[in-house]
Amino acid sequence: MGSGINEDILKNIGTHLINYDCNQDELETFIRSVPGSKYRTGIAIKMIDDLMQQHEKRHMSYHLRALSRIEENMKGIAPYLRDHVSHALMTFLLGIYLYENILKENYEVKIDPFQWKLAALFHDVAYVTEVMHKSNLKYFANALNTYKEKYEIDRKSITFKTVPMNLFELQNNINPLSLIGRRLYNWGINLDATALFYNMIDSCDLCHGMLGAVAMLYVIDVLYEKNNPERQDFFTDEPGWSQDNFTNDIIPACTAIFLHNLNPNLFGSDNKISLEAAPLAYLLKLSDSLQEWERPSQDNQQGYSGNLFQLEINGNKVILKAGIPEDRKTRIKNELQACIKEQLVVIR
Repeated sequence: MGSGINEDILKNIGTHLINYDCNQDELETFIRSVPGSKYRTGIAIKMIDDLMQQHEKRHMSYHLRALSRIEENMKGIAPYLRDHVSHALMTFLLGIYLYENILKENYEVKIDPFQWKLAALFHDVAYVTEVMHKSNLKYFANALNTYKEKYEIDRKSITFKTVPMNLFELQNNINPLSLIGRRLYNWGINLDATALFYNMIDSCDLCHGMLGAVAMLYVIDVLYEKNNPERQDFFTDEPGWSQDNFTNDIIPACTAIFLHNLNPNLFGSDNKISLEAAPLAYLLKLSDSLQEWERPSQDNQQGYSGNLFQLEINGNKVILKAGIPEDRKTRIKNELQACIKEQLVVIR
């Protein structure tokens, strides 16, 4: 299928990389490295550190490093697990392609590069909790439940609940879920962030998007308390530690993270993520769902080759040609149709 999707992306974002503080040479080294290799993961983490350095937020990748180590160690128990570190950088690059070549040109939406960095590069930051819960605790619970099922004993099934403690109080006693809830309301999305979060905890079925959004708000709030404890506005165009940047950049990025992995059934026909009202959340959902290539797992060591995918721009639409099983393409189509309002990508 031609030169493959990585080359398509590189060719079409080169002139825009300076706006996102991307190093062209590092990017090409990353793209052309072996999928699933520790070398590629190391490049991805270094690039993420460098990208955040431009905003005085280097070394926010500690949790990505932990995620990488845990995913590597968990392959024996959960061979279905796919890479989420290099995927974050791939999602970031795909989003640049979609925004600069389609959304900005044809739909006149504006997405701030700093907001896109935060949302794309850290959207799976809490996947480690989902991995540990589903692969370890559920694995153990299922083993225990086998006994009552084998001997037909009528008892309630054993479950384990993961409850984050001391995560919900930011500086000045602000609840992060209230910040996310207000942003959802401003975006016209009728979802109760607090109810969704606690329903998730009670159901014993973790969602890394919701956890990641709250965790990112917590981490950045700690950094703000260190660098701007009075939460002053510095009235600068550069995202640093001004309080207005927290309000205008951090909260929208974390709200987009909160939305990206929600159960599609939560969105109704009149309650979807809109490109016009919530372009950042829209771009994250779109880019994350489409980034299906080179995501290795124990079952598929290098993932689907990038050469099986090709991107084409056709007017105000994007054509994604994917030489993968039809059920995978159907899953992507169904998820996008359920969650986002404007359908701008045709998958073939």
